Amino acid sequence: MKSEFYSRYYDGRPDNLPFAVRSLGYNHCASGFRFAEMLKKHPVDHRFVGKSGRVLGTVSIAHITRGRGYFRSNASGALTVKANSIFVVFPGVRHSLRYDQEIGWDGEWVEMEPEAALPILYNVGITPNAPLRQFKALSTLSSRYHELMSVSMQNENRGRDIRLAAAAYRILAEVVSVWGAGVKESREAGREDVLEAAKRQLAGEGGKVVGIEQVARMTGYSASQFRVVFKKKVGVTPKSYQLQKRIERSCQMLQTTRMSVTAIAEANGFECIFAFSRQFHRTMGCSPQSYRAGSKRK
Repeated sequence: MKSEFYSRYYDGRPDNLPFAVRSLGYNHCASGFRFAEMLKKHPVDHRFVGKSGRVLGTVSIAHITRGRGYFRSNASGALTVKANSIFVVFPGVRHSLRYDQEIGWDGEWVEMEPEAALPILYNVGITPNAPLRQFKALSTLSSRYHELMSVSMQNENRGRDIRLAAAAYRILAEVVSVWGAGVKESREAGREDVLEAAKRQLAGEGGKVVGIEQVARMTGYSASQFRVVFKKKVGVTPKSYQLQKRIERSCQMLQTTRMSVTAIAEANGFECIFAFSRQFHRTMGCSPQSYRAGSKRK
């Protein structure tokens, strides 16, 4: 693989043009290529040495498509950058980056004026403390960067700044979209964890019988919300699920212990032996005593 670089840097700022592009480019760094060689492609104000880093007055959005590298800033600390990662360099934040010379990396970036971009980034949780995220795939983001590079390569300068700003905005919008989806996925994953914990509580896995309203409070939902969410995810109401698990545990205890039927009913949260026997017969088709006797015969 051959190392390849492309970059453009623009001085000045068009009046009243949000998302005005200050620089853009891509780099394909093969394994064994010296990082210092890539830095020579940058203007003096964009270069840095080792841990000293640099501080820019703009927002830069970088997309790493292959390989591995490392990003460090005073706000985020040291972070590993892998393929299908996005990281954002914030204005006024001292930072440095490098790629793994054994592997190399391919990346593309755009640097823009920060005033209009920062509120949009902050709105989805992209901050100096959390500037990086890796994704499973970013199939359309590279096409946005290719569009940006194509505009920069055109010989016609009339309206170029506006076209560059529009292309940069589309990159920003794409990043915000996938990042926002990632936030939603994280929240959904958190809700799934909460529901799994609720199922364990309802099943009495900790050896403690817990009421449905108490479990609902643990999840942060109201009792009515908990019933709706639980049924949507699990397929049955919390009450039905808990009843099913209580009967399952009762069956196991009837088979494997010498506890009395009354003690088993109490251990599984039934109000009395009569309620337990009635529900057990309704579910299993026989009384607890008959179930135990049949298990012994088997």
